Amino acid sequence: MSEKAPQTEVSFARSAAWTLFIVPFFFLVYGLCNWYTAQRPAVGTFAWDWEQGIPFVPSMMLPYLSMNLFYAASPFFCRTRHELRVLVSRIIFAIVAAGICFLLFPLKLAFVRPPMTGVYGWILDWLRLDEPFNTLPSLHIAFCFIVWEPYGRLLRGWARAALRLWFCIIALSAVLTYQHQIIDIAGGLALAILAIYLFPMHHPSPLFFREPYHRKLGPMYASFAGLMLFAAIARWPRGALFLWPASSLAIFALAYSGVGPASFQKWKGRLSWPARILLAPVLGSKFISLAIYQRRNPAIAEVVPGILLGSYLSARRVGPDVSVLDATPELSEWPRLRNDNYCNIQFLDLTVPTMEQLEAGVAYLKQQTAQGPVFVHCALGYSRSAGIIAAYLLDSGIATTPEDAIAKIQRARPQIVLRWSWVELLRTYAARHVRAL
Repeated sequence: MSEKAPQTEVSFARSAAWTLFIVPFFFLVYGLCNWYTAQRPAVGTFAWDWEQGIPFVPSMMLPYLSMNLFYAASPFFCRTRHELRVLVSRIIFAIVAAGICFLLFPLKLAFVRPPMTGVYGWILDWLRLDEPFNTLPSLHIAFCFIVWEPYGRLLRGWARAALRLWFCIIALSAVLTYQHQIIDIAGGLALAILAIYLFPMHHPSPLFFREPYHRKLGPMYASFAGLMLFAAIARWPRGALFLWPASSLAIFALAYSGVGPASFQKWKGRLSWPARILLAPVLGSKFISLAIYQRRNPAIAEVVPGILLGSYLSARRVGPDVSVLDATPELSEWPRLRNDNYCNIQFLDLTVPTMEQLEAGVAYLKQQTAQGPVFVHCALGYSRSAGIIAAYLLDSGIATTPEDAIAKIQRARPQIVLRWSWVELLRTYAARHVRAL
């Protein structure tokens, strides 16, 4: 979804129409999945031994059941069509994805819930909300996170805090009423994070492909993601933990197979919170790699007066009076650097930018160097940031050819690597913006 989505107000009739769709759609998918799994001869269970000590609290059935009211009413709390479209997309995705999991990896409750009498028992029997086979992932937990957003946007102060507390109690009730095991809760949380990531409110959605990128790295990341997925299936349900690195690697695979920087949902210098969670396994390994390289190489090098080149980790040493050009889409910039003098030109590692991006980067350097020093960085400070500086050297007349620009940067930072694709792009840039090579 674009951050510039139209802000057309949503009508009552449109909200009502979507409510009349998502409510029966949930019951249809939920019921059919449970009915189909009930025909199977054997369905497994999974629970840790310590879960037997979780108490059964009948009164928690009230917050548990209240989730259904919040779910049905949520479309009416969307202010614009864009908000409604995002909410409904997340809900439908969560239901479909959960249904697939219910069918492919069925589980049932590991221990029997005590009999429920009175009005709560009648409601459960009538609405059939405690189907025994639809456990992993917990749609109750997924809806808790997805449905909270339209209410949280409208409420302020104590009312928002009170409702947030109630939603936390709703999440807790799924365990205290013996509706789900802990693994189901973790699965529901993961499903909600994935739904919010795929259908963001403000960031670009990774579902809308941009342009082709590095064709070799895409299959490589996809292969590693496949290995993690195989490990998850082979050791299911304990292997469910492997789904986290598998999803992280899959996002990088999509980025290098055509989705591009939109995969990371970086906006105003910061990755969206679902992206940070989903990408944590790969980004964690990248930080380790960055720390190793940082120890071997100078933190910051001055290429020419006023132009500083370095890595992501060295950016934290930059003073507040230095402007920053960040060439990464995959790393959140240090908070104190995300100010009015911050610029983010996003393109993937081991790729080259578009001509428009390169021109924008050079224009920023020309503007900011007139006011003070500028620090340019990517992840390692070897390629993306060096390429933008090379174009600036050509544009300003400090270098006469791409090879000359690269040589000047190498004298300040010998580790830089600008391959033939960068040289070709710099030649094209020079042909457009420099009178003679």
